[in-house]
Amino acid sequence: MAQIPLGPGVRVLPEAPQNRVITPDPNNLNRGAQQLAGTVQNAALSFLDQKNKEDQELSKVKVSNALLDYESQLDTGVNELSGKLKTLEVQPDQGESSYQQFISKLDPVKVEGLDASDQEHLNLAVRKMQANKLQQIQGSVLEARTGVAKSELRSRFDLLENAAARPDADLGQILNRARADGVQTVGRSAYGIDGWDKEVRTFEQSAYSANALARIHSAGNNPEQLQQIQRDLSNWNDGPYSALTLKNRESLIKTLNPLLDRSIGVSVGAQAVEQAKSGSGSVFAAMLQAESEGRQLDASGAPLTSNRGAVGIAQVMPSTGPEAAQAAGLPWDEKRFKTDADYNRSLGEAYYGKLRQTFDGSDALAVAAYNAGPGMVNDWINGTNTTGKNESKLKLGDPRTGEISEADFIKGIPFKETKDYTQKVLSSVQQEAEPTFGQIAKGIDARSDLTPDQKRIAIADARDRFSWQQDQVKQEHIQNQGQAWDFMLKGNKWQDLDPDLWAKLPAKDRKQLMAYKQNQQTDPEVYTHARDLIAQGNEVNLLDMRDKLSNEDFTRLTDLQIKRLTGGPAATASISTSTALFNDALRNAGMPSSPKPGSAVAKQVATARRYVDDQIRGLESQQNKKATHEQVQQIVDHAFIQGQVEGSGLFGLFKEKRRAFERQPGDNIQITDITQIPVEERDQIVAALKRHGRTASDTEILNLFNEGNQ
Repeated sequence: MAQIPLGPGVRVLPEAPQNRVITPDPNNLNRGAQQLAGTVQNAALSFLDQKNKEDQELSKVKVSNALLDYESQLDTGVNELSGKLKTLEVQPDQGESSYQQFISKLDPVKVEGLDASDQEHLNLAVRKMQANKLQQIQGSVLEARTGVAKSELRSRFDLLENAAARPDADLGQILNRARADGVQTVGRSAYGIDGWDKEVRTFEQSAYSANALARIHSAGNNPEQLQQIQRDLSNWNDGPYSALTLKNRESLIKTLNPLLDRSIGVSVGAQAVEQAKSGSGSVFAAMLQAESEGRQLDASGAPLTSNRGAVGIAQVMPSTGPEAAQAAGLPWDEKRFKTDADYNRSLGEAYYGKLRQTFDGSDALAVAAYNAGPGMVNDWINGTNTTGKNESKLKLGDPRTGEISEADFIKGIPFKETKDYTQKVLSSVQQEAEPTFGQIAKGIDARSDLTPDQKRIAIADARDRFSWQQDQVKQEHIQNQGQAWDFMLKGNKWQDLDPDLWAKLPAKDRKQLMAYKQNQQTDPEVYTHARDLIAQGNEVNLLDMRDKLSNEDFTRLTDLQIKRLTGGPAATASISTSTALFNDALRNAGMPSSPKPGSAVAKQVATARRYVDDQIRGLESQQNKKATHEQVQQIVDHAFIQGQVEGSGLFGLFKEKRRAFERQPGDNIQITDITQIPVEERDQIVAALKRHGRTASDTEILNLFNEGNQ
């Protein structure tokens, strides 16, 4: 039988006989009880330890959660405050106080069940966390202060750059303001020493560029101002932009050069056309050629200087230079006076213009004064010696009052150099015909002081101006022509035309007016030539040929031109058709379609053309509609039919052959050659004879045709 253990202190005795009493051992019982109590106590203590540990861990979790929650609240508030500092919604000097305000509004961190010691540790952790976040806020405050400083510095630079972006800005003062002591301190604090120096250098480049651009825009199309800016940008030593970087300098020059080229080109083009128009330009051009042969420098590259000390292409005396510069509206620049051909030319031309004004537009006196001086010319006019060089008090008289002619005045000049110079200049000008655009362009292209782009622009500008002036002259000419012819066609005489109007008319027009007679007959060659030009769409000045046209034909051609301008090619289509048929008829008749103008054949062809036109116009007027192609063909064919005129020739004893277009009033032309009759008409006559039972002989056919065409 198995034995069941009973625990400590219990012993199983051998099976006793029945009714036997078992007596336990007291010592053993005490020990067992003690052991059992110890075991229970140990278990209880172990349970309590375990519970305490779990409570401690739970408290830690609660503390950690509380700190995490508090930290989350701090992070949210700190991030929001940092953002407001960044956008300056909260000013930097209010950053820390705003943070403390935020802290004060947070609930205290409390965890139930903590003893005082643990609570103190918790409070310490909270304060440490608050201190860490305060450092973060202080960093945001510093960043905001730096941002404010940079923003203020940028605003200052913007204001200074705007001040620099004026043509008359004081760049030195502006740059000094950018580097003022207080500004330097703030800038170095915000950017650091190296960063601040870089910012200042960037600003200085922007200020230089802004000022240069402002001057460029302010200069507009003034070539002198633009050239001065170009010189300033090219001056690396002591110019106003000497501190500009190569990159910025090249960028500005790239902007400037096209404007400068355009300005100079337009100025040169306008000047060239104006000179050609007024004639003063050709005088001054002749003076330049006589003075320096168009050279600013001599063969060695030094300024061209005469024996008397006159300098450059225009040979201006240095003592006259400032006065000439003032007349040209330019600052006096001795260096440019000696080296810059364009500047020297401008001074010379302005000075010559001033002399022309002084001497009331007299080129002879002005040219002489340019060479000898205005005082000398006045001495010769008045017989005085204000210059000390007219000791004999030679008096030539004043050409402006008619006291002496200009030619005699020049001949009487006692200074050989001045006399030869004046005669040479004026004679070369007088030999020149009215300038053409080609001559103007050639003169521009010959200038050595212009770049290829400047020449191109100058020639293009001159072409536009020259064309416009030519159009103006043309319109004025047509207007004057019209007024003159209107006067004449009212039955007046050319001798009674307004003198001012007569003076404005060119010689050709005056000649036409003088030759015009009332009831003027039309020159057929002129008429057909004008008609063909109009039909081809050309604009024809009919007034140029007014003396060759009758009043009726002038009106007819005028109406035709108006119809062609308003109706286009369709308005003159019938003329084009008849011209093609007419030219075929000319070839068949052995006559040229383009004879030499003015020849007898040309007049004959023109008469034939006019005959055809009149026949077509008469037919269209009769039937009140356009002539058909077949009708035009028939008219052309009839125009070239040749027959004999009865009673013509000497004393009417002979028969002269004439074509239909050569028919004179009263002529009776008899066709004797049946081949002259167009085939279609011959067939019609044959059919008509047969219908009447008559024989269609050549004689019958010719008789019927002659009867129908008288």
